[in-house]
Amino acid sequence: MMQVRQVREDELDAMVVIMCRAFGLPIAPARNLFFDDPYFDLRHKRVLTLDGCLVSCLTLASAAIRFGAAVVPLMGIAGVATRPEDQRRGYATRLLLDTVADLASGDVGLVALVADTPGFYERLGWRPCGRQARLRFAAGPVAVAYAGPRPRKARETDAPWIARIHAGVTGTRDGSAERDEKRWRYLLRFVQQSWVWPARGLPQGYVLFESRPDPPGALVRVIEIAATSDEARRRLWAHAARHAGTGDLLWVTESSLCPGELPPGATPGMQADIQRGVMYRIASFHAALRSLTPNFADWRGCLRLRCTDPLLGRTTVCELHGRSDGIEVTEVDSARADVEGDQASWVRVLTGDASLTDAAHSGLLRAGDGAVAALGPRLPQRDLHLPPADHF
Repeated sequence: MMQVRQVREDELDAMVVIMCRAFGLPIAPARNLFFDDPYFDLRHKRVLTLDGCLVSCLTLASAAIRFGAAVVPLMGIAGVATRPEDQRRGYATRLLLDTVADLASGDVGLVALVADTPGFYERLGWRPCGRQARLRFAAGPVAVAYAGPRPRKARETDAPWIARIHAGVTGTRDGSAERDEKRWRYLLRFVQQSWVWPARGLPQGYVLFESRPDPPGALVRVIEIAATSDEARRRLWAHAARHAGTGDLLWVTESSLCPGELPPGATPGMQADIQRGVMYRIASFHAALRSLTPNFADWRGCLRLRCTDPLLGRTTVCELHGRSDGIEVTEVDSARADVEGDQASWVRVLTGDASLTDAAHSGLLRAGDGAVAALGPRLPQRDLHLPPADHF
């Protein structure tokens, strides 16, 4: 018998083994990370069993992502794994779709994930939303600025100051996640390298990075860098470059990056690729609309919106009321809708990967001119980027 449910405590070791076998990880260090995770929550570990044996598993992670004026709560999915001998039999598909249906019943609007195999997730209704730039460049020219005052290793007590730097520099961009002190302490504890500048006094900037051998030097993946001064930014980049030696720096950042944000010496020979970003899916259409109402604050009127989800076998019609005392979203029974389309199209519009205007003109959604004029400015196209430090 096949069953999808929350993992039991006595099954956790088996879950770790499945993930290690699927991803080719050593069991001992992976087990330590799994159980030492400060966000560990048994309720967020889901498994598919077949005749009582664990076959597939995944982990849920709650987050809050900024979309315009709205900070939207959503659920991230990570660690989707199936025993190698049971792969390509539809078990992960069943686990994912049952999990989305369960989240929808729990009033979760959006579900997000970072995919190595996007085609698989697209077949299940996820869509890549937003874009990001993947930049790789030689470390040597960047390390030139290393002479002079150097950074120091970050401490967990630096978390409040680092959080202020992040909020002032990058924390309000579309697609970025809200981070509390617990998240910062998690990053400072688990990211391989975390440094602040200057070594004395209050931090003016920080860098998070990881390195691995990549002969003749090393490849340093810069997870995040932010600073309130040009000198701090230059010193931190130089410090990361020094760890790469004669190797390269790899940085994944927003696609709209200004050339002035690149470190000095990075551009000669730099490899730059624009990639699709995090993948999103709607679980509950009603909850997703409700979470976005801060973007509709100045709108007055009444519209009906229909979303069909063939994979979950459901159709939802919501009535959106804009009044002087606020915005109300109500699920209704109705055959008539002013805007309608399937889940895969709606998720692109709600996240801003496509504007309502473009979606209507291209046929992604069916909408009258009046509805487009009313809601279009509140559902614009956005340049989404979820920083790697916020990945699930």
